[in-house]
Amino acid sequence: MAYQCVNAAYQYFTIAAPNISVPPVTFSIWINATSFVNKNTALFLWRGTIHTGLLLRVASGNWQLRYYIAGGNQYLTSTGLAVSYGVWQHACVAITSTQARLYLGGASFTNNVSHGSTTINAAGDIARESIVDEGHTSFNGLVAEPAIWSAALSDAECLALAKRVSPLALTNRLSNLVMYRDMIRDLGRGFGPVLTPVNSPGVVAHPPLVYVRKGSRFTFAHHRFRAPYRIALAAAHANRVEQGGAEVAGAELGTTRPIGEVSS
Repeated sequence: MAYQCVNAAYQYFTIAAPNISVPPVTFSIWINATSFVNKNTALFLWRGTIHTGLLLRVASGNWQLRYYIAGGNQYLTSTGLAVSYGVWQHACVAITSTQARLYLGGASFTNNVSHGSTTINAAGDIARESIVDEGHTSFNGLVAEPAIWSAALSDAECLALAKRVSPLALTNRLSNLVMYRDMIRDLGRGFGPVLTPVNSPGVVAHPPLVYVRKGSRFTFAHHRFRAPYRIALAAAHANRVEQGGAEVAGAELGTTRPIGEVSS
């Protein structure tokens, strides 16, 4: 399960201080925007003296993925990454002192500029713009899988996340993974800074993601998961019986191996 935030009800999440110095940093989250609201909003945001976030800014009658860090004016740079509505998309930004790479649904934009530094040592927000006025609002849509790294993920790593690979599958980056909350069942799953819901966001279906396989392949999986031996076959069959058949065929042929678990 993921969560739905309705801007009219001002629903969002607070995030406890991660206590990291940035850049470098990567913010990652899955979103499913319900509809466009003609106001700027944010996916991750810290204001006050920190002034850092992953934003959605009004541009040509749409929301466009933007960012800013350490009070910079990067939010004014057009990225061309316009949000689609009614579908799950992966939003991500990887920032170094001299570059920011933004990703939305697998498309990307690179901003080669200098960035200041700051320490994120205070509580922030997910799916909310803390300024409430005629030009700002909270996010209107579904959110899942928020993650923060104290490193700028590579282009390949960011694109892997956009292809529904779990942050936990980027094993060489686990030492940099500051926060990860899958939001599948409750907000306590994961690690790092806690999330606190505000104004009771609703529970909705979670986007299918590939997670790290746990235990032996002969162990019976939880009914909410299926361990695919062939990702193409798993994706081709929504029916769990067909998915199970693909798993057995792969095991018998001996030419494939399990890659992970898929949420549903």
